[in-house]
Amino acid sequence: VIVIVIASATYNIILMDFSVDLLHTMERDMDTEIVKLMEAVSVSSPSDISQSALNKLNKGPLITFFLSMLNMYEKNVSMCKSAAAKLDHMKNEKINLQKQLIDSQSEQMNSVKKTVETEMKTWAEVAKKNITQSKVV
Repeated sequence: VIVIVIASATYNIILMDFSVDLLHTMERDMDTEIVKLMEAVSVSSPSDISQSALNKLNKGPLITFFLSMLNMYEKNVSMCKSAAAKLDHMKNEKINLQKQLIDSQSEQMNSVKKTVETEMKTWAEVAKKNITQSKVV
């Protein structure tokens, strides 16, 4: 747990494990904060939030919004790092599985090659014996 103190507010940032559910939760949380801000400045869309609209707000609500977004930013950075680590792990796992598959296919090819060589020798010996027997008769 990382503790951050900003402007007399304390935020605990927990390094989290990435999941799609967590991603959706973070998105909903950010959407909720944006909707609160839109309502506070009386606009209907995030693109309508402007400097002049924000100037109408008192310092308190702006600080609250800013700190909330900062907290979510930190959580998102942590979640992205977790996602990157998970992707790296999955990539390495895939590479290892591909190596195992290649090794297994190589072993199978060697086995088939050995079987073909053995069968070819057997057929060659049979053919030699037949030719030798044909010459004798």
